Amino acid sequence: MVDRWVLMFVKNRTFTRHDFVETVAGSCRIAPGLAQSLAATGPLWFHTVASHVEKVAATIGATSKYSVRVSTPNFRGFQHLVVRVTHP
Repeated sequence: MVDRWVLMFVKNRTFTRHDFVETVAGSCRIAPGLAQSLAATGPLWFHTVASHVEKVAATIGATSKYSVRVSTPNFRGFQHLVVRVTHP
């Protein structure tokens, strides 16, 4: 779903030179205005990706040599995922 949205966004938007900046090292970055527009869509994706994030966190925790506790089961009403890693 996110991929589809990004593809439609890119297809329907006419980008300008003001949407990107070049760093002194020559890297191309998204300009603050475009970055803010993209960041504003974050809440749209919360429920779409939350269960996937939880599964990835659980998988990483289950295969880690460290003790990992995922403290927000099913993201019920939570706005963030808390993962605690304890080194042996």
